[in-house]
Amino acid sequence: MNWIFDEGHIFSKNEDDELLAEVTYSYIDQETVDINHVYVNPSLRGKGIAGEAMETAVSYLVKKGYKITATCPYGKQWLEKQ
Repeated sequence: MNWIFDEGHIFSKNEDDELLAEVTYSYIDQETVDINHVYVNPSLRGKGIAGEAMETAVSYLVKKGYKITATCPYGKQWLEKQ
């Protein structure tokens, strides 16, 4: 997927500008971000896209120096498995 990194969310769209997947996050403090939502377009569910989105987001945020937590149920579960 072609990931776009924007303030507060990392996402991918298709050529028709339809949202394919997204991870949103907010800042808890200057060192910590909270992943609060993970979305995958229904047409792509069950193909590992949510995991890819989380991996992309976490890698990006860690490289930026943030600690990561998640209030999103999927995000929280994904982080616990790592």
